[in-house]
Amino acid sequence: MNDLIESFFHPVRYLLALRDRGAALAAAPRGIWLLFAAIAVAGSILFGASAAWVIPALGSPLASGVKLMAAAGIGWIVLGPLLLVWSRLPAVLCAHACLLAMVYGEAILEIAVLANFVAWRFAPPAVGVATAWNAFVVGASNALMAWAMVAQLKALGFPPRRMLALWFGVLNPVGAAAFWMLVPF
Repeated sequence: MNDLIESFFHPVRYLLALRDRGAALAAAPRGIWLLFAAIAVAGSILFGASAAWVIPALGSPLASGVKLMAAAGIGWIVLGPLLLVWSRLPAVLCAHACLLAMVYGEAILEIAVLANFVAWRFAPPAVGVATAWNAFVVGASNALMAWAMVAQLKALGFPPRRMLALWFGVLNPVGAAAFWMLVPF
């Protein structure tokens, strides 16, 4: 439990300690990773579903949630190997930084789930307002995740500009393209 708290509230210190333990797969905090991955998957599905409550063009809530989760997953799957190659950091450290960044982003998205539910249930907004709100929330989540990645990897010597280049040049475009390719289905 202490590792989980340390990882979440002191991410740089935890990542440096993970590096100092050898950053080998044997040192991987598998339980924490499993929890973080579950939060990322469930949170993305829940947010995508809640967005469909107020933006009917997204289709059924379940389909919208699964599409959002799949698109985000595709973006991260493409980012991972490129991050490893470009940063030359151990996979354990990159994986941990990515998973923690996802959890931070999900925290923002889950606030929006509550707002979308209240709006859908009690005062459905105009589609334009709902679309703008959800786009803003995704942007805020994205900014927080980018900051988390930059802060963690900077402590390991990976320049922020390189992380941001990967973020805005790979993760965001791949995830967005995957989402829009999945929307018709």
